[in-house]
Amino acid sequence: MGTPQSEDDLETLRIRVAELEAFKDAYRATQDALRDVTTQWNNLLELVGDSVFIVSGLEQIIIEANSHAARRLGYTHEELLSMPYEQIETDIQKGPGTAAWESSTSRTQFYDATHRRKNGSTFPAEVSSRVIRYQGQPVFLNVARDISRRMELDAGREQLIAELDAYAHTVAHDLKGPIQILIGYCDLLRQDYETMSEKEIVESLDTVRASALRMQFIIDELLMLASIRHLDDVGVEPLGMGRIIEDAMKRLLLDIEQSGATLVQPDEWPLGIGHGPWVEEIWVNYISNAVKYGGTPPLIELGATTGNGSVTFWVRDNGQGIPEEKHDQLFKPFTRLEEARAKGYGLGLSIVKIITERLGGKVGLQSELGNGSTFFFTLPAA
Repeated sequence: MGTPQSEDDLETLRIRVAELEAFKDAYRATQDALRDVTTQWNNLLELVGDSVFIVSGLEQIIIEANSHAARRLGYTHEELLSMPYEQIETDIQKGPGTAAWESSTSRTQFYDATHRRKNGSTFPAEVSSRVIRYQGQPVFLNVARDISRRMELDAGREQLIAELDAYAHTVAHDLKGPIQILIGYCDLLRQDYETMSEKEIVESLDTVRASALRMQFIIDELLMLASIRHLDDVGVEPLGMGRIIEDAMKRLLLDIEQSGATLVQPDEWPLGIGHGPWVEEIWVNYISNAVKYGGTPPLIELGATTGNGSVTFWVRDNGQGIPEEKHDQLFKPFTRLEEARAKGYGLGLSIVKIITERLGGKVGLQSELGNGSTFFFTLPAA
């Protein structure tokens, strides 16, 4: 039979039991708090619209990632865990590396990189990297954003700026000639009209009018260039090409009459899908060039062929033709062949290319020296 415990021993035992119960309560509360923090952390990761990676320090192993990262890269969440971070991130322009690891934990570094998906495809990413403490250890918190769309927009903006800059120089060059003619003939009429014959005065006024029409044509093309930037703002429909060509020829009536050009076209045209005012501008440019650079006098044939769900419309002239090595240069944005710089090929054909591509078609040229040229464009068939 054991020795009875004293009241002091029993009191000590009760205190120890109470302390143990308090410790157990504190432990449970800590565990609950830890679970709450973990849940909140995971919820926070999922709320972020970008890919989030927690990467171990110098080993650079992914120890946690959000579901957005898994979806974007084509992996499951489990596949990402324990994966070397360098397996998905390459071409780092300014990465975290040792420098970031040794830097202050309050510092966030930004850099561009290429991220590789599970299927091998890649996309550009902008990454922010910061050293934090996670589960008691210093780790990298990397947040990556897909910047593919932004880079496309940047490239488009740079292209637009380059086009507008080149266009401004081209327009200035094209306007300079007609303006000089206007000034010259105005000065001539002002000074000498009293001694000029009626025929000389009429011829001078015709030249002034032709120069003014040329300037109007250039301004119309400038306005057309502005409008074709916004395909969503216009409607496309089956086009009555005969009427559109008739309107185009009215705009070129003076040039056609002065050159003595003959135009031949079919009685009926196949239907193509497009926007009437834009397609009229294509015909104006093609026919105008055929009138300028055709034979003496110009013989111009218009036509169309169908096939593969599209219609190819074309303008054929009887001019000297263009060497094959020069063909690719003609449709480049606002460039000119050196020997044709004063003729204006570059401006009109550049606009034709932009219009046609906006409408889902393509442009082209068939020509050789001595056998004339055939310029064409395609539209989706109705």
